[in-house]
Amino acid sequence: MPIGPAVRGVLGPRLELLAADAYRRLFVDLDSLAESVAEIGPYSSLIEVGCGEGSLLTRLVARLGRDVTALGIDIAADPGRSFVGDRARVTFCQATVAEIAGAGNRFDLVVVSDVLHHVPRADRVALLDSCCELIAPGGTVVVKEWVKRVNLAHAAAYSSDRYISGDTTVDFYSAAELRQAMGDAFGAATKFTEYAVRPHKNNVVLICHPTM
Repeated sequence: MPIGPAVRGVLGPRLELLAADAYRRLFVDLDSLAESVAEIGPYSSLIEVGCGEGSLLTRLVARLGRDVTALGIDIAADPGRSFVGDRARVTFCQATVAEIAGAGNRFDLVVVSDVLHHVPRADRVALLDSCCELIAPGGTVVVKEWVKRVNLAHAAAYSSDRYISGDTTVDFYSAAELRQAMGDAFGAATKFTEYAVRPHKNNVVLICHPTM
């Protein structure tokens, strides 16, 4: 069994949330990410693809105001288990992005955070294509990825995903590869806003407003 699930079983739900947030802060400041995304709004609806336990969605919903509704999806079981906030406005389900897009769902904001490096390279552009289908006219897509850099932080991130999370196939893009994949999915002429999220430059965010 990977180290992460074993530790979660020992800690229980409440301590798991505290421990997970403390550990995640070593790699990314989710509060800063949520604040920067919220500043692009306003939005009335959003989806987070690969939401995991719901840590980022907790922060996004808190910052986007009472009028926003949200959906969190993940292929893993029990998505959103650690979400904290108004569940009347947030739905979680175990589903693929292709299933949600195929059902005709559309959102003002589509967020994909630290998902691509867990997806086989051959499938990543198709996943981003499905994300593009989810965007309502005038909507925004935000892709945040941890990218390869020659530094100790990347060695720690790789070890975390490989040995603690237990993803034996984890495979990170370089920043240039991430830009290329986004261009392949959204069109080479699409303009992206790019910035880094503290505390490491490995945290790259690409924002675009596709022409629908």
